[in-house]
Amino acid sequence: MTKKSILSLAAAFCCLVSMNAQQTILAINSTSKQVLQLNATDGSLINSAFINVSAQSPGTIKAAAQVDNKIWISDQTLDRIYIYSLTGNYESTISGGLDNIRGLNVVNNEVWVTNEGSANGATSNSVVRFSKSGTNLGVYPTITSPFDALDLGSGNALVSSFSNSGIAKISYDGTVSTAFVPAGVVSNPEQMNFNAAGNIIVAVFSSVGTNPAGIYEFSTTG
Repeated sequence: MTKKSILSLAAAFCCLVSMNAQQTILAINSTSKQVLQLNATDGSLINSAFINVSAQSPGTIKAAAQVDNKIWISDQTLDRIYIYSLTGNYESTISGGLDNIRGLNVVNNEVWVTNEGSANGATSNSVVRFSKSGTNLGVYPTITSPFDALDLGSGNALVSSFSNSGIAKISYDGTVSTAFVPAGVVSNPEQMNFNAAGNIIVAVFSSVGTNPAGIYEFSTTG
């Protein structure tokens, strides 16, 4: 299971990457089109331009995830996925069948990419599934405006919704079961990850009712 680390509500996605037996955090800077490398222990800056995506003329780079010995980076506005080596060298681009993509993560030995739009032949409000080699494996419809995916294990994953629709629990075969977090509890949940205690932390962008924006912690049963 691949786990991602949240840097802050203001930052874009981060991922925890293992290189040469050392773990570092990669943080997306959508404005500079760069990926920063941070110390996984204390968050200090190691390299402010570990990956410079500018050469690919990206739109809004949004998320990063380690996929075996590669780093996958999503482009929300140009509907692409850029693949880099663990040393930061560009290798290839995946495009087609994607529109307004946000988070991506390894789920059940596949790469799940959250997809909101319907342009470019994409299925709106879905998870687009890829093999680790980049082959499109099809889509699973999910809740409104999906933002991130996280592997729960034991046959299930979570998909957050950039709306008031909460967080869905979805099986590896695509069945959306009972809500992990019901609608109306949090507004615009984005990144998800496990913390050291094994609970799930969620970056929540907006306030709803008496629940403010912030980083929420949930048990693995919601």
